[in-house]
Amino acid sequence: MSKGSNILASILATCLLASCGGDDGMPTSGGGGTSSTPTPTPTPTPTPTPVGATDKIIYNATESMLFADAGQYFTDGGLRLAFDAPTGTYHVTNPASTSFEIVERNPNYAPQAGDPWVVFIVGGYLSLNLRVSGGYSDSDLRYLYSNLITWSFGSSPSVALGTTAVGMPGPGLTSGSAIYEGRFEVESSRRVVYEGTPVPDMFDGTVQLVFDASANTARLTLVPSPSGDADPDSVTPVDLVWSAGASLFHQPDPASSTSLNYPVIGRFAGPAGQELIGGVRFEYTSKADGKTYEARGAFVAKK
Repeated sequence: MSKGSNILASILATCLLASCGGDDGMPTSGGGGTSSTPTPTPTPTPTPTPVGATDKIIYNATESMLFADAGQYFTDGGLRLAFDAPTGTYHVTNPASTSFEIVERNPNYAPQAGDPWVVFIVGGYLSLNLRVSGGYSDSDLRYLYSNLITWSFGSSPSVALGTTAVGMPGPGLTSGSAIYEGRFEVESSRRVVYEGTPVPDMFDGTVQLVFDASANTARLTLVPSPSGDADPDSVTPVDLVWSAGASLFHQPDPASSTSLNYPVIGRFAGPAGQELIGGVRFEYTSKADGKTYEARGAFVAKK
């Protein structure tokens, strides 16, 4: 199974868990005679609980706000995340709903000891999976002002998948140089069959952004994970439009009339610009069939 298939399996399994109840056991018969089928005891369906103080999607959020977002390459808007300080709850809108709905714990998920809660549901039909969290002890996964969220909804034979980066807006670098490193995850126009259902392939990897305030330059490099049998081995680095002090950066596409379709668009996150979020779109050649596909997704990175 490819790296992309592993990602799909994880997302789809979580999506299915969000809508599943208990086991559907079959009674067994003893040897000889007429066996009676005992009435099974119903398995209670766990009740979702709202995200609370221990489940911080954006770890240092303390004031009510609609977070900045990137990676929403969808005509219907993608995923948007908001925080309500008085109740300590998070809410989202998504392509299936234009109104904000509360984010709740997926009751069928349990994190490993010491890990934060990273799997949530919305309205019983939308699954959110956090790729990073301020609750992780691993420094590579510990983000305090931003997050990378993969989401899925729908049912067979159509499952929509997407990746959105969200964060607290912050100031850009004003002097010197800085290197930000993190991770990206994208959805491909290539389709794979998962348990009989055609779904978008997905793959991930590492991202690096280098900013030089004295030269007003910025450069982005993506390195796909090496385990995928259909994923690209490399993606051509790109120079970004950015100047010292600016909180936004991008790679414009002259043929696009909207920034939602720019190859790269992002911004700094955190009170001192310690982290950043961005959306990315690029073409690549699949090692599986030699064809050209488009990948669209998002990334987070930090100093």
